[in-house]
Amino acid sequence: MHQLRKSILIFAGLLVLLTAGAVGAAEVITDQESWTLTPSQTIEDDLYINADEMIIEGTVNGDVVALGEYLRIQGEVNGDVIFLGGGLRVDGKVNGDVRAAALSIEIFGEITDDLTAASFGIIGLDDPLRVAENRALAPGTRVIGGTVGDDIYGYSGIGLIKLENAEVNGDILGQASGLELINSQVAGSVDLSVLQIVTDEESRILGADGLSYRSTIPAEVATLTENIQFEAIEPPPTDWISILRTIVGRAAGFAIVGWAILRFRPNWLVEPVAAINTRTVWASWLGLTIAGTAFFAAFGLAILISFFWGGLAALVFSGFILFTLGTVWFLSPLITGFWLGQRFSEQPFQGLMIGCIVLVIFQMVPLFGLGVSLFSFIMALGGLVLAPRIEQLPSQV
Repeated sequence: MHQLRKSILIFAGLLVLLTAGAVGAAEVITDQESWTLTPSQTIEDDLYINADEMIIEGTVNGDVVALGEYLRIQGEVNGDVIFLGGGLRVDGKVNGDVRAAALSIEIFGEITDDLTAASFGIIGLDDPLRVAENRALAPGTRVIGGTVGDDIYGYSGIGLIKLENAEVNGDILGQASGLELINSQVAGSVDLSVLQIVTDEESRILGADGLSYRSTIPAEVATLTENIQFEAIEPPPTDWISILRTIVGRAAGFAIVGWAILRFRPNWLVEPVAAINTRTVWASWLGLTIAGTAFFAAFGLAILISFFWGGLAALVFSGFILFTLGTVWFLSPLITGFWLGQRFSEQPFQGLMIGCIVLVIFQMVPLFGLGVSLFSFIMALGGLVLAPRIEQLPSQV
């Protein structure tokens, strides 16, 4: 696992080099369970780090590229922050952009530039999810009493953006499952594809373009701004016979394949599910990291292969990567369904079918279904990668 995390960290660093130009010397810290930069310490270079828990109480005069379960910035970063992991919390100050993909992104301090966030969560889910003995993460992107100096970009259809006693000095753009504003102010405009918007009478959007949002139904947002533009996402005409045929067909397909796997190769399902049960958050962000970097990595390696073995070899390699990811996407409900179905039945096949049917039904819901499919893919991918590295996995059903 350490080698995999180090490789992902190096790749993230290469992305920074390609997108931000050349950098100077850097501080690289790897393979640690817990790492802390104390208040009296200062790093004068860029910081590349992977660890389970990372605490920055001092000062970093450069960019921070971090990979791990939890990153907390209580000091000051005079550069950008890029984070992939379980949870990010900013109590101090980041004099630059923050780009993060995580289960939980919490901003209690100040970001002087943009916040780009891909997270999970829905409105009303405020209870923290316990991921370790002493760690609990609140799902979603939350700016609580903090300040974002420029724009917020949300790129998760199943992610929550919540502002509470917060200030955003730019725009809010992107796609999210929910936008929640409590006693907060947005100096720019808001343009979102969103399932739900919740606000109070004290919150305001001050930009000239006001609020533009796309959703299935209009929300009660009259107090936010005088300029409101709503675009209805019209679901396709309901053909219940086709929907029922699709649900039955997919359920039957998963039943046949699932029965065969449980009969002849049960560990193909048991081990990834056991890995997800053992380290749920780890599996989720690991799957998200791999899914997010796979296409860039495949493109870069394909170019490299073309130089040595020609275009045909590069095409075959790219096709193999896409076929592998496509297979995981298509069959991911088997793993995720088996994981969910354990809550309903102790009998393996019954639990598998219950979970698969639930996923298939939710996948038929417009807009929300895409988020469910993405969630299933990420969890299955993370479980498959993590399974060989978890000790004491079951050997059979």
